[in-house]
Amino acid sequence: MFPHLAITAAVCGHAFVATADGPPDPAVGSGQTLFTELDPANTGLDFVNPLIADHPRSYLYPFGYACGGVSIGDLDGDDRADVFCVGGPEANGLFLQLATDEADPEGGLRFARVEGSRTDGGFAWGTGASLVDIDGDGDLDIYVCNYDAPNQLYINRSTPGNPEFTEEASAYRLNIRDASITATFADIDNDGDLDAYLGCNRYVPPKGLPTEPPGEFDPETGTVVMFPKYERYFRAWRNPDGNFEGDSYGRDDYLLRNDGPDATGQIKFSRITEPAGIDGSGHALSATWLDIDRDGLIDLHVANDFEDPDRLYRNLGPDSRGMVRFENVIGDVLPYTSWSSMGADEADLDGDGLLDLMVADMSATTHFKAKVNMGEMGGRQRKVLEEGWPRQAMRNMLYLDTGRGAYREAGFMAGLSSSDWTWAVKLADFDQDGRPDVYFTNGMSRNYTDSDVPFSGRQRYGRTQWDHFREQPPLEERNIAFRNAGDLRFTDVAQAWGLDKNGMSYSAAYGDLDGDGDQDLVVANLDDTVSLYRNEATGNWLKVRLRSDEANRHGAGALVRVVTDSGRTLIRRANPWTGWASTNDSDLHFGLGEDETVRTVEVSWPGNVVQQAGPFDANRTVRIERDASLVPGAEAGPGRFVAAPEGIGPEFVHRENPFDDFKDQPLLPGKMSAFGPAMSWGDANADGRPDVHFGGAVGQAGELWINQGDGAFRPAIVSLLQEDAVCEDSDSVWFDADGDGDLDLLVASGSTEFAERDYRLLNRLYLNQGVGEDGLTPRFTRAPDAALGGLSFSTGTIAAADVDADGDVDLFLGSRSIPGRYPVAPASHLLINRSEGGDVRFVDATDAIASGLGRVGLVTGAEWADFDGDGRVDLAVATEWGPVRLWRNVDDRFVEVTGDAGLGDLGGWWYGLRAGDVDGDGDVDLIGLNAGLNTKYGEPDAENPAVLFFGDMDDSGRAHLIEAKCKDESMLPVRGRSCSSSAMPVIKRNFGTFRDFALADLPEIYSEERLDSALRLEAELLESGVWLNVSEPGRPAFEFLPFPRVAQISPAYDAALRDFDGDDIVDVFLAQNHDHREAETGLWRGGVGQILLGHGDGTYVPMSPRESGILLRGDATNVESVDVDGDGATKPVALPATGGDSGRDGV
Repeated sequence: MFPHLAITAAVCGHAFVATADGPPDPAVGSGQTLFTELDPANTGLDFVNPLIADHPRSYLYPFGYACGGVSIGDLDGDDRADVFCVGGPEANGLFLQLATDEADPEGGLRFARVEGSRTDGGFAWGTGASLVDIDGDGDLDIYVCNYDAPNQLYINRSTPGNPEFTEEASAYRLNIRDASITATFADIDNDGDLDAYLGCNRYVPPKGLPTEPPGEFDPETGTVVMFPKYERYFRAWRNPDGNFEGDSYGRDDYLLRNDGPDATGQIKFSRITEPAGIDGSGHALSATWLDIDRDGLIDLHVANDFEDPDRLYRNLGPDSRGMVRFENVIGDVLPYTSWSSMGADEADLDGDGLLDLMVADMSATTHFKAKVNMGEMGGRQRKVLEEGWPRQAMRNMLYLDTGRGAYREAGFMAGLSSSDWTWAVKLADFDQDGRPDVYFTNGMSRNYTDSDVPFSGRQRYGRTQWDHFREQPPLEERNIAFRNAGDLRFTDVAQAWGLDKNGMSYSAAYGDLDGDGDQDLVVANLDDTVSLYRNEATGNWLKVRLRSDEANRHGAGALVRVVTDSGRTLIRRANPWTGWASTNDSDLHFGLGEDETVRTVEVSWPGNVVQQAGPFDANRTVRIERDASLVPGAEAGPGRFVAAPEGIGPEFVHRENPFDDFKDQPLLPGKMSAFGPAMSWGDANADGRPDVHFGGAVGQAGELWINQGDGAFRPAIVSLLQEDAVCEDSDSVWFDADGDGDLDLLVASGSTEFAERDYRLLNRLYLNQGVGEDGLTPRFTRAPDAALGGLSFSTGTIAAADVDADGDVDLFLGSRSIPGRYPVAPASHLLINRSEGGDVRFVDATDAIASGLGRVGLVTGAEWADFDGDGRVDLAVATEWGPVRLWRNVDDRFVEVTGDAGLGDLGGWWYGLRAGDVDGDGDVDLIGLNAGLNTKYGEPDAENPAVLFFGDMDDSGRAHLIEAKCKDESMLPVRGRSCSSSAMPVIKRNFGTFRDFALADLPEIYSEERLDSALRLEAELLESGVWLNVSEPGRPAFEFLPFPRVAQISPAYDAALRDFDGDDIVDVFLAQNHDHREAETGLWRGGVGQILLGHGDGTYVPMSPRESGILLRGDATNVESVDVDGDGATKPVALPATGGDSGRDGV
C-alpha cells in the first residue's frame, strides 16, 4: 500500500532523499463527494468522547474541556499514519493503522486500538494531545494536556509492530498541573531543540459562584484577597464606579524553555514565562507559531476566549543575559481581533506567497441564530467592545500578511466571517488545486448563548452553567467546508464534499492516512464516534518531509516554498499543531493541480537558513535533510516607498475629541462626528514650495505648516486658526478669493456636535495678506461671515472652480448631515463669486441656477470638471445612501443628468470622488470611493439592496433609524432585539423573547404602514471603482468598473491619482479605513492603504504592500500626491484621522 522508491542525489549541492508514490486516484465520478465518511465498524476507529450528564465533572461540559482532541502521526515507525484520541471522562485511545489490502472497499484503512500501551491517561480528564519528537530521537512522542491533573508525556519506545510508551513528564519537568488545554512546540531561541508553549483556560468552580463571600478586603493593599479555596477560581477588581466585583478568570500560560540534557542525559524544561515577557492571564484555546517579520525568530499568536484579548508575541531574540524575549505587539500588527477566539491556523489563502492567519470565533451563519444568541450587551462586555485595544469583534478573522510586519483583515469579504460555534479551523488544500481550503468544526454540548435561557445574577450562585442548561437539547451544528476559488472568494462546499456532518464536532486533524497523497480528515465528536473521512481528490501533489540532525528532527517552524512548472509559488510552515487541541501529520502537503513538475523546493529552516532542492516530478514524497553548512539568507529589502524619517514632512497629529453621537440617535450605523481632519496643500507664502493646512477637531486648532525645502516643515503661528479652535474643520481649500494674486484659505465648519445654525458652523475664509517680517510666514485676516452669505450649516465638502468663466473662483459647499437628523438630506449651496476691488462677496445661487442641487443628499465629495467636452465645467457629487450625481453646465445653468449619464442606478455609500484622465483618452474620468465589500453588509445589489428607514416606528413622535437587509424576498432587521428595544422599548413588549424577534421580518416588527410612511434609502453597490467617461460632446455618459477585489478590503475615503511606476499611465492610491462604526459592527480598518497600477484602460492591478512599502494602519481620511522635498517626484502623503496607531502619529 505504501510503495517507496528511495532516490539519493545531489541537488543544488545539497543532499536529499525523494520518495515516489503511486499516481493519484482516478477522477471522482458524478454524484460522488470529495470525502467519504468511513464506517467505524469497518475501520476500527471507534473512539467516543461521551457526554455523561451526571458525571462528577459534568461542570466542564460548557467549556473547551468537553471533548478531547485528536492527532495524526506515525507512532510505531511503520510509515503509516496512526491516530491518537484524547478522552475526557474516558481513557485516551491509541489507534495504530494496520497493513491491509488496497482493494478493500474502505480504502485500505484499518485501525486497532492498542491496549496496554500506557497512554490511556489514567483517571485524568484529558483535553488535547500534541505529537512531538520531544527527545530528538526521530520518532513521535505524545504530550497530553489534562484538566486539573498533571500533564503526561509518553516517550515513544516503539518498534514497528511493537508499540511501547513510558510516561516521563516529571523527568522532563512537564508534569504541569493546571487548566491545560493545548500545547505547541517551536525552537524559540534557535538552539536546535524544541521549546514549548502551554495554553491554559480556566478552573471551573464545581458549584458555581460561592454562596458565601469568597474573600475579604485588605485595607493595607486596597484589594480583595480571595480565600485559599477560592483563589484559583475567582478574582476581584475595582470597577469604574469604585466598587469591587469578581468573577472567574483565565489562567496564566506557560512558556517552557528546553534546557537540553543535564549531566545524566535527561532533557529538562524550565518555565521562563515572565522573564521572557509572556504576561497576562487569559482563556487560551489555541497557540499558533508565526514569523510576522520574517527575521528567522519564531513569533506566537495566542487565541483567548471570552473578552480576554488575544496576544501576538514578537520574538525579540536573546537579551544581554541570553534570555529570549517576547513583546506583545498585537495592537501594532493586527487591525482588530475576534471576541471568543477559538482555533487558529496559517496558510497562504490569497495566493501571494505569504502565510495568512485564520482565527475562528462563534458567529452565527443565519439571521435566526444571530438574533437569538445576541443577548443584552452591557456592562463590562460593552466597555470592552467600545474601549478595548485592539478592538474585538464577534466573528472569525482572516488576517492577510502584508509582508511588512502587519496584517490586513478580509473575513467578511472572503465569506469566512461566520461559521457558527466553531472550535477547529483547518487550512489545507483538500481538493489539490493549489489553493488552501478551509474547514470548520462546529457544535456544543448545549447552546449556552441562547438569550432566552439567561444564566446571570443570582442564578449563578451555588449552581453551575451545566446545572442550568442540562435539560436543554445539545447544540448540534453543521460542520462547514469552504473551497478556495481564488481572489479571496470562498464557496461553501460542505455538502458537495461530504463534510456537512450535523453534530458536536470539536477537534480535527488532517494527514495522508491512506498513502494516496491527498489529505484525509479525522474529527473528534462529542457523544459520537470519531469521524474518519477519506479524501478522493484528483489533481497532482507533492509532499515534503523535513529531517534535521538537530534535536528538532522534524524541522518544526521551517518554511517551505514550492515553485511549480507553471510558476506558481506555494508555501507552508512546518507546524502540525494548528486548529484546536490537535496535531496534523507532519509531512507538508502541496496540491499542484495540473502541474506535473516542481521546479524547486526551498526550505527556510529556523534561523532563516535557506536550502533549495529540485526539480521533482509530481505525486511523490520528497525528503529534505537539513544542510548544517548553510548560512542565513538575506532579509527582504525596502519597498518602493519608505516612511519619511523624523524631520521630513509636517508632524501634525490630529486628536478627535470625545462625543457621543449615539445619545440622540442610538441606532446610528456609525459616528458622524469623526470624519476629519481636513488637509489641503498650497503655496501659502509664494516661495514656490507647497505648504499645507491641517484641520483640527473641536477644541484643536487647525495648523499651517510651512515648507522650508528639502522636505523640512515648520509650524506657522496663525492666531486666527487658534481662535477658531471651537469649530470642527471638515475640509479646506486654497484659492485666490480676492483676486490679489496670492492664495487664501477657506476652511469648512462641519459637525454634528452643534445645533443647526450654531455660529460654530459658519465657514471661515482667511484672506492672505502676504508674508510677515521673516519673509516666510503668511499673515491672514478673516473675511466677514457675510462674505460667504452668512450661511451656518454643517459643511463637509468644498469644491472650487470658475463655473461661470468670468475669471474668478466659485464654490460648491456640500453638506453631509443635519445634527441629530441623519439621514435627512441637508442643504448644500452653490456660491458664485461676485467680489470686486478686494471686497470679497459670494452669492448663493443654488436655486437660481442649479435646481435640485440644494437637496442633493448626504454629500461626501464633489469634483468640478468638463466631463462632456463642451468647454464648460460640470459638477459631480458623491452621496451616501445615493448615487454619484452629475449636474451638467448648460449656458451657465446646471441641469441634473445623473440618470442619462448612467450614474443613477448604482446607489452606494459613496465616501468621496476624484477626477482625472485614467485611461489616457483625453476626457475626465471619476474615481468613486465606497464602503468596499469587507463589512457585515456583504455585497448588496439591485435585487437585494441595503436599506435604511427613518421615521416614527413606535408612535412616540420621534423618528428612529432602522437598518434592513433583503434576503429571499423578505426584509429583515440588521440590528438585534437588545439594541432596538433600547431605542424603542415597545419592541421588548411586543416581542417577549429573542426567539420571537428572530422569527419576525421587518413589517412584522414595525408594520407596513410605518415603513411606507418613513424615509427610505437604498444602496445597491458598495465597491469602489472608476467611472470611465464615455461621453460624446454635450452628452455625458459613464461606465463603472470596480477596482480589484483586494482594494475592497476596507472603505476608501480619498485617492491620489499619479503615475507611481513610471510607465506614463495614471495609477491610484487609496486612503482606507474608518474606525467609528457602532460598537457591535466594529472597526472598518482591514486595509493599510492600496496602490493600484493602471493598465491605461480603466483596469488595475494591485501593488502589494510588500512591494510598495506603504502601511497605513490607522483611519486615513485624506491623501494628496505632493513633491514635498523638491526632487521632482510626487509622493502620496496620507493623513490618518487620529494619531498613535498608524505606525507613526498623524501624517
